[in-house]
Amino acid sequence: MDAEDDLFDSLLTLETSFYQQGYNEGLNDGLRSGTSEGTQFGLQTGFQRFVSVGILQGRWRVWKELSSGTNSSSNTAADDVVPVGGGRSTKQLQVLTELVTGIPTENTEDAVEEYESRMKRAKIGGRRCSGARQRRRRNY
Repeated sequence: MDAEDDLFDSLLTLETSFYQQGYNEGLNDGLRSGTSEGTQFGLQTGFQRFVSVGILQGRWRVWKELSSGTNSSSNTAADDVVPVGGGRSTKQLQVLTELVTGIPTENTEDAVEEYESRMKRAKIGGRRCSGARQRRRRNY
């Protein structure tokens, strides 16, 4: 009878051994692919975040150029250039300059919070600058 008990003892621990085997395989697989998946996720997230920063910076540069009254582009018609001047739009452009040029690129909790805050205010400032430009153009 003892020989039969020994045969069935391994069946009693079968679930535990399969669990441990699956855990070890999953851990090893996670160690191998975790770094590359984390890197890909980080690159995608960073790209998505900073595309909007690039768009705002491009618009800011155009508005800054137009507000200075100089036109470096030779293929733009004189009728298309409407100088954006005045106190309110100049102040909005200065605020937008401060917001867009100082956006943090670190991945700390404080930097992410500052990024979110700056981008929210910069998008609002961008809408204001765009709206002021369109109003001035219609009134010109």
